[in-house]
Amino acid sequence: MFPSRHACCTHAVAATLLATCLLPGSASAQLAPVLQYNYGSDVSGSAVSGVGAGLRFPLKAWNQQRGVMGVFTFDYFFAPDYAVTDGSKHQQTYWEINMNGTYDLPKLKAVYIGGGLNFTEQSVDYTGNVPGVIGTNLGLNALAGLHVGSKKAGGFLQGRAELGGGKQLVVSAGVYF
Repeated sequence: MFPSRHACCTHAVAATLLATCLLPGSASAQLAPVLQYNYGSDVSGSAVSGVGAGLRFPLKAWNQQRGVMGVFTFDYFFAPDYAVTDGSKHQQTYWEINMNGTYDLPKLKAVYIGGGLNFTEQSVDYTGNVPGVIGTNLGLNALAGLHVGSKKAGGFLQGRAELGGGKQLVVSAGVYF
């Protein structure tokens, strides 16, 4: 059976929190769980909202310059029913995995820019519980945002353009702690 919309979100949040708790003290101290609300344009031609969970962490190789971070998220979107040519509608499922790097602009302390990879899957339930995959894609992200708070805890507002993959514009607001 295909998982429900709420089950996917619950599992992503639980996995993030579990991973943070199981890591050694020094590693988990540098990881910050991320929870976010997403609003995207153009999943099957319509605007959709969604939720996401993930981890934010320093990228050690480039962190000689302050403010270089990695952000991994699983984002689930509440996509509308998928209409087919015979007029019937079927439940649609759409989710993304995003892995991005961000850089705090030195002269604009609250502003960051970044980029990364985007993996998406869109499926439609055509015959009861048997999903039909419409597309699994890999693409690039270009993003910019504002954050408030400290490096350890705070909030953010971000815009992300998906080039390939999800092929949508996403505005996200969230917290890391």
